[in-house]
Amino acid sequence: MAVFLTGLITLALVPRALGPEAFGRYEFLTNFFLQVKSFFDMGTSACFYTRLSQRQGDTGLVAFYHKLLFWASVLMIGGALLLAGTPLGNLLWVGEGALLVSFAASYAAVTWWLDTTRKIVDARHLTVRGETLYAFSRIVTTLILVAIVWGWSLRIEGYFIYQIITLLLTVAVLTHLLNKHALPSADKIAPQPARTYIREFWNYSHPLIAHASVGMLVIIAERWILQTQAGAIEQGFYGLASQVAVMCFLFTSAMTQLLTREFAVAWDQQNMERMRSMFRRIIPMLYAVAAYFSVFIACHAEDVVWLLGGQAWKEGVLAMSIMVLYPMHQTYGQLSGSVFYATGQTRLYRNIGITGMVAGLPVMLWLVLPVESGGLGLGAAGLVLKMVVLQFILVNVQLWFNTRLLSLSFWKLLAHQLVVPAVFLACVFAGSTLVSFPGLPRLGQFLLTGMAYTFLVVVIILLIPQLAGLQRGEIGAAARKVWGK
Repeated sequence: MAVFLTGLITLALVPRALGPEAFGRYEFLTNFFLQVKSFFDMGTSACFYTRLSQRQGDTGLVAFYHKLLFWASVLMIGGALLLAGTPLGNLLWVGEGALLVSFAASYAAVTWWLDTTRKIVDARHLTVRGETLYAFSRIVTTLILVAIVWGWSLRIEGYFIYQIITLLLTVAVLTHLLNKHALPSADKIAPQPARTYIREFWNYSHPLIAHASVGMLVIIAERWILQTQAGAIEQGFYGLASQVAVMCFLFTSAMTQLLTREFAVAWDQQNMERMRSMFRRIIPMLYAVAAYFSVFIACHAEDVVWLLGGQAWKEGVLAMSIMVLYPMHQTYGQLSGSVFYATGQTRLYRNIGITGMVAGLPVMLWLVLPVESGGLGLGAAGLVLKMVVLQFILVNVQLWFNTRLLSLSFWKLLAHQLVVPAVFLACVFAGSTLVSFPGLPRLGQFLLTGMAYTFLVVVIILLIPQLAGLQRGEIGAAARKVWGK
């Protein structure tokens, strides 16, 4: 909850303080280098997390991956500095200077270090302590951001510096936790030669090299086309919508690594029944959580844009209303994808992903390009529409293979994806009708509608617990247990 609230405060401050154009430039640069980071990763982080979950005492594995991470970071930041200011750099980053380019590359590298550190914390079953410290660091850094915005005007350069410093501090805090709870010497596994780890990573990750390469090129191309053909303001609309989508996904994304770890352990033990049980229960539950946020915000996108950005962002309502539907199937995609990683089916995962990305690029061009260039000129909304539709298709292709592997019903899970948002949509309209009071301030009406919607969703889940992946009687048993404590 603390991470959600701090993210919400950041969303309410930064887009309004920077404005659509500067925020669009920030989003364009950070997205570029986050995609480069994903290319350098090539699935190695998934391999690292899976293997460390299976061999928690393998300190050599941690040391090897840290070296890999260090040299990839040096290459990414050094390459950015070399290209910045050159004709190629001006073409790639649309005239942005070396300072912002180097800041964006550094930001991407630091996020990689933070993600890796959190993976180590999770793999060593320090999740509760780690998430508590992470939440505390987010609270402190958000208070710093509030002070900066309140006392000084926020500029794009300052926001980059703030991000890099606060992320580094969070890495330091989590590293201290790992050192404080170091594994006993008896549990440690003797480090293997570097070539052993290289072979292990290569066998696991090499099918993902093509996936990472195509993914980087396609996503960078999409954002570059949006920046050059629609402008930085449309990039800002897309950025704000994607940040809100991340907030919708926040409650379920934390479970992705934990579920990957549990799938990896169960697969290593050949415990198919446990994998089947987790998939059947947890994924529909987390999908319902994501849908709860996504459906409400999609229906009230105009209010959300007004609250976060003000009148300057009003043209971004359409992009927002479509984009917030993305987290529902992103939840399915990430959690279903964790089965591919845990079971080593990276070749199949690659083939599905590449096919979708390549097929989606011409559709994106048609939706985004200006009318005079043969497109529909939808800008950010066009890119978002392509993403949501393509995500739905790809996720269900992945789901088809996973249900075959786990001997589950694909059609039941597909029906669940369609029924849940339809029921929640009915709750939105019913809640809006019940608490519609003329003359009530806009913010008050928005909050009151949200409370009515939440009440109706809770009632529906109590009546039909299967919508949240639960069985009748489980909610009551859990409530009695909590009440007893």
